[in-house]
Amino acid sequence: MSESEKAELDPLLKDYSEKRQMFRRKVISLAAELKDARARLTLQQESCAQVALHENLREFLKELDDIRLQLSATRANADASASSAESVQLQCLALAKELNEKNSALKEHEDRANRLAEQLNMMQIDLEGRKASQKQLKDEVLRVENDIIQSISIAEREEL
Repeated sequence: MSESEKAELDPLLKDYSEKRQMFRRKVISLAAELKDARARLTLQQESCAQVALHENLREFLKELDDIRLQLSATRANADASASSAESVQLQCLALAKELNEKNSALKEHEDRANRLAEQLNMMQIDLEGRKASQKQLKDEVLRVENDIIQSISIAEREEL
């Protein structure tokens, strides 16, 4: 190549070399920007994942609190039911005791009524026996009176 050709090519090569270096710098700059953008995207994704994790954790903790409240209410209901059942059981025991006492008292009254009925029956038998004895005695008195009257009548006739 001649000097004039070299002189002509030299600015073109120089221009080409500058453009090439500029292009290289732009590619390096774009690569750095891409790297930064990827890093920012990764950070944003991690941040979103953490936010989502925190949201899930908050929701989980809220559900856990709700379950705890339900459990507490269920325990309170169970305790109230157990207390009520215990109270009913104590009332049943008291009523059963009262029923046994009343049954015993009723049995005692029934026994006493039976003894009184037997005594009344014996008194009625005794009364009937006394009535019979009284009638016999009355009959005997009337017979004796008649005998006396007859004896007096006979004695009076004989004296005459």
